[in-house]
Amino acid sequence: MIPLFGRDVMSYSISIETKELMSKKALEGYASGKRKKLFGIDNPQFGKPHTNPEAISKSVTLWWDDFGRENFKGENNPYWKGGLRNHGYDCDEYRQACGRVRKRDNNTCQSCHQVGDKPKNRLEVHHKDGNEFNHSDSNLETLCMKCHKRRHKIMRVKLIRLKSYAE
Repeated sequence: MIPLFGRDVMSYSISIETKELMSKKALEGYASGKRKKLFGIDNPQFGKPHTNPEAISKSVTLWWDDFGRENFKGENNPYWKGGLRNHGYDCDEYRQACGRVRKRDNNTCQSCHQVGDKPKNRLEVHHKDGNEFNHSDSNLETLCMKCHKRRHKIMRVKLIRLKSYAE
């Protein structure tokens, strides 16, 4: 377990019954006048900035450096997917292939023939076979954002149909 500001992350959960009891006790306190409402405009800190936001930020950073960084690496990270792959788009081979393909296609969408000469006409390089690791020029084509999105939608529909036929 990882201590999180004095608490154990895994053991810090409140049951629904406990939450209901806490709400009931709070409402009884408000009704009797023993407890002041400290939320919204009744809170004395309402609308005021934190006195020292740098100190809060520093405490989080210190916690992360002491406990978090090492405990969330590799298999301990909740987003760990088994370490089976490196992303196919994050490599020099892909970047070089993109440059070659854009040049080959004259910086033009191969579907609607829009020229990618302005930021709003951004062009993307699409893998025809859907394999993000296959960077051969014959598998890549230049598409505008709209056509690229449309092409992926068509690919998803085909995949869903294939899965339904397999069942």
